[in-house]
Amino acid sequence: MHNCKSMISLGEYHTKEAKFYFRSLTMNDLVEAQQLIISHYSTREQIRTALNVPHAELIAVDKQRTKSNLEHKNASVGAFECASGRLVGVQMNALLMRTADGMEQKDDEEMIKVDAKFPWRTPVKRLMKKLCDENLFKLYKTDRLVRVYMLTVHEDFSRLGLAKQLIIKSETLAKHFGYNLIVAKPTSAYSKSIFINLKYTLEFSLNVQEYVDDVTGENPFKTMTHPHNVLTLYHRRLLD
Repeated sequence: MHNCKSMISLGEYHTKEAKFYFRSLTMNDLVEAQQLIISHYSTREQIRTALNVPHAELIAVDKQRTKSNLEHKNASVGAFECASGRLVGVQMNALLMRTADGMEQKDDEEMIKVDAKFPWRTPVKRLMKKLCDENLFKLYKTDRLVRVYMLTVHEDFSRLGLAKQLIIKSETLAKHFGYNLIVAKPTSAYSKSIFINLKYTLEFSLNVQEYVDDVTGENPFKTMTHPHNVLTLYHRRLLD
């Protein structure tokens, strides 16, 4: 499978406030990417806050998610401030390929261990599966796709268009690897608005306030409030 073992330059983006450059992320960026995600993503997502998960567990999960992605199926993009060179935004992207049995790829061994250690991950995964019960490869009639998640921008650089640029640069990187399909399940109203603005196609939506867990018969996410209560599945074909 293709993987970003070396840096790939993805151009610059200038605003009145600052200048930024974009490139693919590698394992050399692991610690900085983890710190950005921990500080500006891990404890803010409403799906997690609805479950009252301890912050230490959220941080542990996202540190491993970041490491696993950069190690195994990476096509992630970073936004760097030109003046300081620091990482101020990330879009984590996974290159996924259909397995021999036609199913979706499983997590690596370390992520499987994390899931076993933190059982709150299981109802979250059931919720995300409910958003689209179909196998994504079967749904889109493809053998490979790019899955985007954990879009994060440092709060000092919010409202500058960096999040949108991270998605655009992710499309460029996906095409560089020969992938023509991007799939996203945004969990916040802000990230959803970016995909709408970029004219991604809405495939499914799920009102979490009406959700019932098939295993427990309960709704552990009922405290999620508007506009974060509607989860969505978006996609875009890049090379058609």
